[in-house]
Amino acid sequence: MPSELEVRDFNTQIFFTTSRIHVAWPGGQSIGTGFLCVVPLEESGSVEGPVMRFLVSNRHVFVNPSYSISFGFHQNRPRTREPDVSNWNEHRLDDFSAVYFAHPDSAVDLACINVTGFTGDEHGVYTKQTPIDRLIELDLSTIAPGEEIWYAGYPDGLFDQVNNLPILRKGFLASIPTVPFNGRPQILADANIQSGSSGSPVYISLDHTFHFLGVVTEQMVMRPELNLANAQEGEENFVELSLGLGLVLRGELVFELLSMARNHFNSMIASH
Repeated sequence: MPSELEVRDFNTQIFFTTSRIHVAWPGGQSIGTGFLCVVPLEESGSVEGPVMRFLVSNRHVFVNPSYSISFGFHQNRPRTREPDVSNWNEHRLDDFSAVYFAHPDSAVDLACINVTGFTGDEHGVYTKQTPIDRLIELDLSTIAPGEEIWYAGYPDGLFDQVNNLPILRKGFLASIPTVPFNGRPQILADANIQSGSSGSPVYISLDHTFHFLGVVTEQMVMRPELNLANAQEGEENFVELSLGLGLVLRGELVFELLSMARNHFNSMIASH
């Protein structure tokens, strides 16, 4: 029996902004988080008009667009605009190079896929998506270190498998937001970032309103050496331990990515 759910508050809406990304190739796989953004088809347009929809994640999550990828979205409940939580469709592409776009700066760990053909009311799909202008509306100078942040994703690949829902977690800002951490447009977070959380959208609540902050890109680990008496030559003699810290790419980088992705796919349409 379908689960009845009315999505009103943003704390619940967050659960429908993401999709679990699974990329597979012979002998390996990558599992991470993607989140949905909506972009006007034309630069001067509005999200109320013709749009493109993108699933954004880290470049390292997508690995290689010639590999196989799967992701899923919830269906609308009949005659309502609410999600049918127990009813969702998984999409698989054996090669997603035709819908893939990566940030041209290889040092920026961001990429996206064009999922316009898989989402939207016309496909009976329920999602919550961040408009491109919301990615840069936050004034970082108004945020102090130590503020609480929220992020949704699939840590270590874990999620509600019956209802296809991510896990919502919290953390705190561990660096000064306006100061690029390690000289790059990123912020350090005191949050229990795990593998699988890569690509998670990060939000901050100011005056009871949630704002987009950025994207999880990396967990920070320590590698203490082990004293292995029977270790063979060439074997690793350390273990990775999470520091409970992670890096968040600032929203301006996602804005750049999607602005260029729109131009890229518009030029593809024009050429045909």
